[in-house]
Amino acid sequence: MAYEIVWTDTSRENYRDIIDSLLEKWSFEIAEEFTIKIIDRLTLLEMNPYLGTSHPEITSLRKLLIPPHNYLYYTVVNQQIILLNIVDSRRKIS
Repeated sequence: MAYEIVWTDTSRENYRDIIDSLLEKWSFEIAEEFTIKIIDRLTLLEMNPYLGTSHPEITSLRKLLIPPHNYLYYTVVNQQIILLNIVDSRRKIS
């Protein structure tokens, strides 16, 4: 049985920020490629929700690499995969 993907406001906002950055610095094709990678990862998670690495201290928090520079942070609750954040590992956090 497939799990339901649920986007938080934060994950949706950070996805848009990454797309905007890719469009500004690179091209539509690169932004589209990133979106395809996200969709592919979410499709995998729907059937394998524990695919990502668990946090050593907060075991309910998981992360999954979206190659080459992004991480998808999520948690699994009942039959839902809650997308908490998408982080570009190259960005400085202020």
